[in-house]
Amino acid sequence: MITKRDINNIESMLFLLAVTQHANKRRASEALSTSVDTINKYIDNLEHDLNLKLLYSDSRGTNLTESGEKILESAKQIKDIVRGIYSANVENKKTLKEYSGQVRVAMNIGVNANLRPEAAKNFFDKYPNISIVSTVMSDKPKLDNMAYDITITDSRPTSPNVSVMREISVGCGFFASPEYIREHGQPSDFKDMLRNHRILTTANSAHYIKGWKDALKRANFVSFNTTSFESLVNLVNSGLGIAVLPLFYQKEGLVCLKNIPCESSLKFYLSAHNNIKDIPRVRTVIDFYAAMLDKIAEF
Repeated sequence: MITKRDINNIESMLFLLAVTQHANKRRASEALSTSVDTINKYIDNLEHDLNLKLLYSDSRGTNLTESGEKILESAKQIKDIVRGIYSANVENKKTLKEYSGQVRVAMNIGVNANLRPEAAKNFFDKYPNISIVSTVMSDKPKLDNMAYDITITDSRPTSPNVSVMREISVGCGFFASPEYIREHGQPSDFKDMLRNHRILTTANSAHYIKGWKDALKRANFVSFNTTSFESLVNLVNSGLGIAVLPLFYQKEGLVCLKNIPCESSLKFYLSAHNNIKDIPRVRTVIDFYAAMLDKIAEF
């Protein structure tokens, strides 16, 4: 039998998931339109009920304990079940005809380089009559002229005609390849990294990496500066040097230098024009990209 305690613990686990996705409690509270005190209350109650410590704070922010990591996996399963219910409900109410046609998507180069569309095959198997036309550009794409249906950008849209459908914060860290670490060793701290290691960066890194512009002035070897995030990732993989990358690159074979604090995160905004955001085929594509963003925000 489900009890009130069970329901409260499910809510608490989802709050825990939100804190990890948004990198800290304040950003999670803003995204959920609640208070930090409410989040603290739910997580404290869960810790008390389980007799486990789930979170701890240090100079890099709020982090999960080993027990918190295990509880987080259960929270992700709950989220997936809820999303599955929503999807099933949509399928029951809408006809296949409503899930056909073209959806135009535009995004920044940096956003595109970080998306991981592993579920693309499943999506198109399920919606074979939807066609996505994706445009990747260096400038910020806009929806005002209706040239696109959906945008994914690294800055919040300001138009009153546009709704933000998903906002995520992607934590970052300093990364190098295993080959680079074997050849050059791991820097002992931030100063050692700037003094003795090759630094790779992008032209807009100073916008989201705290103190990065001044740090680059002190670095002895800024070996590569590019406008292409994809090129940056490729060169880190090749063993050229160290760069700031989103934390999910830990799963892709790169080494995160966890001993060097990185107070930075990328913000991504999935937006749609108010006039078309609730059209079934558009809403379905919004959900497809929202799931991709949620995936990279889990780390």
